Amino acid sequence: MNTEITMATDRNTELCIAQTALPLPCFFPSVSSVKTNLMPVDYVEVLDAAAHPLFLASAYDMAQCTDHQRPRMDAALTRSKERGCVILMDSGNYEGFWKDDPGWLPDKFHEIASASEHHLCFCYDNQEPPGNPESVAKDVVASVLRDQKHALGTVAPIVHGDAALLPETARLTAEQLYPVLIAVPNER
Repeated sequence: MNTEITMATDRNTELCIAQTALPLPCFFPSVSSVKTNLMPVDYVEVLDAAAHPLFLASAYDMAQCTDHQRPRMDAALTRSKERGCVILMDSGNYEGFWKDDPGWLPDKFHEIASASEHHLCFCYDNQEPPGNPESVAKDVVASVLRDQKHALGTVAPIVHGDAALLPETARLTAEQLYPVLIAVPNER
C-alpha cells in the first residue's frame, strides 16, 4: 500500500455552495453554546442583522431553544438564507459532549436537520471511530447516507481518527461520496 500523499499544486480558489461562490480560504463564524456568554439565538440574530455572508450553527443548540427562542432562531435562519447567506449546520456532538448529554443521538439531530434552514450540514459523527482507514471510511459513508435522508441541505462527512490514518481515510471517503468538502477536526 502506497502511503505517500501528493499535494495538489493547483487548488480551487472558490467553493460553490447554494449557488454562491465562496472565495477560499473562507471563515465561518461558529455559533455554539459552549464557552460563550450569550444564547445561540442571540448570536444568530447578530450575524443576521450584520448580514454576515456565512456562519455555522449547532443542531444541538437549535434543539435546545426554548419555546420563545425557537421562532426567533427559525426567523433569523430564514432571513439569512433568503438574503444569500450560506448556513452550515454541525451535528451538535461537540455541544452534546461538553454538556454531558447522552440523549443527543442521531434521531434528535435528524429532527433539527429536517426542519431548520441550512445549505450544508455535517453528518452525525462518530468521535470514537474504528482503528483503520477502511473501517472509518465505511462508518463515515454510512453516517452521511443515513443523515442525508433527513436533512434539508447536503450532508458532508466528518472524519475522525488518528492523525496518521486521516489522509487515507479522507481519500477513501471522498472516493465513495464525492463530497463538496470533508471536515477533519483538529483533535491532537
